[in-house]
Amino acid sequence: MKKITLFLLFVLPMAIFAQNWKPVNPDYTYFYKNASGGLISNTVKVDSVTEPVGYPIFHLNTVAGLCDTCQEYLPTCTNIWLGYPVFFHRFAPNFLQKEVHQLNSGKYWFTDSASFVILSLSSLNQPWIYDTVNNITAQMINLAFADVFPGVADSTKTIALSDGNEIVLSKNYGITKFQGSEQDYFLAGLITGTSGYGETPPGFWDYFDFNVGDVFQHFGNAGSAGYQQYTFYTLKIKITSKQQTENTVKFGRHVIRKSHTYGTVNISDDTVTYINNADNLVNQIPNNRFNICDDPNFDGFCEIWPADFYSKTLTIGI
Repeated sequence: MKKITLFLLFVLPMAIFAQNWKPVNPDYTYFYKNASGGLISNTVKVDSVTEPVGYPIFHLNTVAGLCDTCQEYLPTCTNIWLGYPVFFHRFAPNFLQKEVHQLNSGKYWFTDSASFVILSLSSLNQPWIYDTVNNITAQMINLAFADVFPGVADSTKTIALSDGNEIVLSKNYGITKFQGSEQDYFLAGLITGTSGYGETPPGFWDYFDFNVGDVFQHFGNAGSAGYQQYTFYTLKIKITSKQQTENTVKFGRHVIRKSHTYGTVNISDDTVTYINNADNLVNQIPNNRFNICDDPNFDGFCEIWPADFYSKTLTIGI
């Protein structure tokens, strides 16, 4: 038994590092934090995979971000938002770019506004050209077995870049640390499709955990066909009933709506049903683009926007 144990201790580390390490797994959704904040700031997910030139290309989700000026997208609607920069870039790339080309089993080319190469199967101390435009080289300097998430350890590789930054790659969980020229990103959690690891955003049942007697109040606004015809109101909602199934929840509500624009007060009772599916607003991933106007329970500005105005697609928060 001792001989078998010693043999396994010697062989297993070699087998672990011989695997095909993937910086981005197309079956996973990754959640990253940056060094300056405590909340999930970026989500990386493969939206689709194509193979037009003999190797797979992973197309990553396009994250939204604030644009500099409203006029960039819809000059006639600037006054709706009182001139505030509230619209969002349609194709703002994330820090891992928009496409990942898997040139071979261990060579990955990340490309969009920047371009760089990761050799996931590189040997210890093996150098390569990481970024040809900025003349940055890379070298794998350390192999380790370390915690990726609390209580979850994995084999890791540390890649040192000649500009002083570094990348840490995990065998099973992809890129766990990515230092860049503007921000650093650290893997906070991921979803594999069947399991979750680390920190992940709250989902459907985390949001819709209302109980009978709960009261909610918020300030809102809504528009009409005319660009300047909108009203500001305060909405107070009390949950009066609740019916829950495996995938849906139905709430009875007592609603008081006071219009600050017209001074009117409307009182009503209604029911709303929320369905736990991938299209539900609360199941969207952070910083992804989502057409909030398609949500049947949304009450807001949608009707004042032209049908083809893509900037009505808002950012989903944490």
